[in-house]
Amino acid sequence: MNDILLKTENLTMSFGGFNAVDGVDLAVERGSVHALIGPNGAGKTTCFNLLTKFLSPTSGRIYHDGRDVTRMEPAEMAQRNLIRSFQISSIFATMTVLENVLVALQRRHGGSFVFWRRSRNLRQLEQEAMGLLELVGLEDQAREPACSLSYGRKRALELATTLAMDPSLMLLDEPTSGMGHEDVERTAELISRAAEGRTVLIVEHNLPVVAKLADRITVLCRGQVLAEGDYETVSNDPTVIKAYVGEDHDEH
Repeated sequence: MNDILLKTENLTMSFGGFNAVDGVDLAVERGSVHALIGPNGAGKTTCFNLLTKFLSPTSGRIYHDGRDVTRMEPAEMAQRNLIRSFQISSIFATMTVLENVLVALQRRHGGSFVFWRRSRNLRQLEQEAMGLLELVGLEDQAREPACSLSYGRKRALELATTLAMDPSLMLLDEPTSGMGHEDVERTAELISRAAEGRTVLIVEHNLPVVAKLADRITVLCRGQVLAEGDYETVSNDPTVIKAYVGEDHDEH
């Protein structure tokens, strides 16, 4: 159990008698990248919303680091350092790239961002922020307004702010959605670097990205777990090919 950071047992979410998530058992190992995939309507987003407490399950249990967190509020989950990214960009557009990261760093340290104070502590935070921007390849754009970044670079900034919160578990919701091929490859490489020594749960449609990043994959179909294993295992599973690859592969 010590190797499992996030676990669900018989997780179920019903909407008017329809089970969007139906008896899902999930185990995310500490220090791994675990991908949640499946065709449209498979229940991935609903499952993700349950794990991040934006929804409360109809039945079943959720455990984080051995503790039952099924009925916790989203704010309580955030205090446990489960940090989620969203498909829609969520940066402070009028702040600089550096300031966006500093806000996240000061939030982690229990403070608020004070623009006019240049204390030793803020200088130390700025060094840490620049290190995170260097990790995601944004150090040369640190003083530019965040709104000037391309879509792909904005997602890289979001990754830096997520890392600034020092999450025990990063939950990434389709981080390459809407990107061109070049940005997809760059973002996948950034996530790979950022994931070193961390635990990541990722919902992603792009199969080459999943193949590159994921240690383990759970395939959902109609709200249920269809298959689980490494990429080679699930990509060669006939039921997965029929339900997922056969439907979506040509689009990616």
